[in-house]
Amino acid sequence: MKRLIILIIYVLFFASIVDAKFYVQINENNIVTGVQESPLITAPDYIEIDSYDLSLLGKEYKGGEFIAGPVRVPVETAAEALAKQIDIEALGNDNTGKAIKAILLKLGLIK
Repeated sequence: MKRLIILIIYVLFFASIVDAKFYVQINENNIVTGVQESPLITAPDYIEIDSYDLSLLGKEYKGGEFIAGPVRVPVETAAEALAKQIDIEALGNDNTGKAIKAILLKLGLIK
């Protein structure tokens, strides 16, 4: 039974690797705004690419090629996105609220 479970995990793991593909997401101006790995994406604003290539961010997808884009896309970190969503005043002054505020302050996301 243990071998069967290990075999199933092994097959599922390698099946997920084989099925994984890489995509860039483009905006309405054909500028690359994101890169991700996923088994299958059929949305029109996703283009399949060969590898996880962050250097494509900000480039324009034109005629099947990626060229230097006219604009630079600012990359927002997860912490910055989270900080925008947090109501700092609503955190309160309990230990959890103080800890979150201290982390955001240390990251330079609040003043």
